Parts: sequence; C-alpha cells; structure tokens
Amino acid sequence: MNNLDLLIRRGALPAEATPLPHVLGVEGAGEIDDVGSGVDNLNPADHVIWLGSLGAGGYGPYTVIDAAYVAKIADSISFEVAAAAPVAYATARNNLYTYGVPGPGAWILVHSAAGGVGVATLQVARNAGFRTIALTTSTKLDFVLAQGATVAIDRAASDVVEQILRVTGEKGVALSLNSVAGPTIVQDLKVLGKFGQIISFGHLGGPPQDSASDLLMLHFDKSVAIRDSDLYTLWEAGSMPSSRMTWEAV
Repeated sequence: MNNLDLLIRRGALPAEATPLPHVLGVEGAGEIDDVGSGVDNLNPADHVIWLGSLGAGGYGPYTVIDAAYVAKIADSISFEVAAAAPVAYATARNNLYTYGVPGPGAWILVHSAAGGVGVATLQVARNAGFRTIALTTSTKLDFVLAQGATVAIDRAASDVVEQILRVTGEKGVALSLNSVAGPTIVQDLKVLGKFGQIISFGHLGGPPQDSASDLLMLHFDKSVAIRDSDLYTLWEAGSMPSSRMTWEAV
C-alpha cells in the first residue's frame, strides 16, 4: 500500500484520474499467467514484480501490465517483500538521477527516511557513493543508520538546521528529497548549498508554506531550485527506465 492509494481512497485526486469503478494498486508481485505476442524475455510461471499506471488493479487477483514494466525475481524472494519494491525504488532512482546527479560524495538530505521511499533512497544513495542525512523520529535513528544513512537526525530537534549545516561543514546539501512539504520547504532552503535543489515529491505535512518570492528571493545568491517530482510524469512521457536496467541497478 502506497500513500497514493490512501489519497485515492480519500478522494484527494481529481475524479477523472481515477474513474469509478476503480481497483487500487499500482505495483505488485506474482506469477505470470500468460504473455502477449512479441514478449520474449518473460514466460508463464515466472515470478515477477511490476509497476503499473493508475488503475492497474494491483489489489485484484489478475492484472495486465506492459512487459517493459515487469521484471523477474528469484523464487527465494517472497511476493510480500517484492511487491513493496517497485514504487519506492523507482521513485528513489528518479529523484536521485533524473534532475541532475549530485557530484561524488555530495550530501543528500532525506526526509521521512524510515518510510518506504526513504529507505530505498538511503540504500540507492549509499550504493552510489553519496552521503546522506536522514531525518526521522528519535525512535528510528538506529534503523535508518542500518539502512545506509551516513548521519541520522531527530526531525523534532529544535536545532535541525544547525545540525545539518554542521555535518556538511557549513557548505549545505546538494539535494533535499522532501516528501513532507508543509513548513519543511522553508527549512530546506536554509540548508541547501550553492546550486542545491529541493525535490518535492509528497505532501505528508500539507501543501508547501509561503510564496515563491518569499522562498526563493532570500536565497537568490545560492542559485537554488525547488522542483516537483511525480513518478507518473515520467511514465506518461515514456521516460521510465526499462525494467532490466532498473532492477539490475537496484
């Protein structure tokens, strides 16, 4: 279950995006029942994971998915574990690599680091050689460190900004991956380094606060950027990486 599923259940998405009747679930895992003509890398009975568009129907017993978004998994991996991977890891890779890859050893700030996308981001970033600052609750600091975070900070601390700047040697972070929004966008701008970016891909804390002029003009001398990121923008543009490349890299 993804936050997207919860938003659909609450009626938070436009009605035209999810016409009724609607079966939830945009990712899953299972066994192939049959393949279409021209599919030569997948076969019936293969164990696979898949990523689908809105309306893919992952909560149902069967679904039909473009073979480009299906990847084999080892028989030793349970469907319960595998089903949780596609959205989280595709989002993590998209956020890290689509909008300009930070330089080697760059610091990356990860909000909600103990969540699904947060954990995926920590792991992918660690494997790529980036350094990460994980923001999470005080009870989950050890957990995010075990998932690959370089530094873990209690998001409720009164001196979060000061701690982040201290960790980065006052240079700031190259990238903030922010699924929270609300008041945290303002906070992120204070810790961005020169040419840094905020990638906003969720609103767990509500819509971003303040106006663009208030947010950006105060940090004009750093040439920073704020960008929205939606996995399905890439989907609709046909820019999603192939399953083979995505899952081998993960």
